[in-house]
Amino acid sequence: MVFVHHGLSDQDLTGNPWFEGKPEDSLIANRKEIREILERSGKVLAVFNSHLHWDKQDNHNNIPYFTIQSLVENEGDKGIASEAYAIVNIDDDKIGVEIKGNYSKKFSVTIKS
Repeated sequence: MVFVHHGLSDQDLTGNPWFEGKPEDSLIANRKEIREILERSGKVLAVFNSHLHWDKQDNHNNIPYFTIQSLVENEGDKGIASEAYAIVNIDDDKIGVEIKGNYSKKFSVTIKS
């Protein structure tokens, strides 16, 4: 498991209230090179980041990348802090990420061997 602040995946930022059209402010510039290192290791089950102020899941070469919003994010300008945190379950062939708080979400990914 790898935990970073800024995003390593090539996320589509369309609709992101903070970073739409600004990948240079939100994604690590050398993310492709970092992903290649993670892929070559053959040991990374998943990558987690925040910074982007929303919940998303992407895949790059059989590695899932999860973005989890901050505790204080005000999703959709509703005036209520997200209070987001995640519970991660890893089974033999599946990673489940359940985001708890005021704007809960679930992601599930099959682990490829």
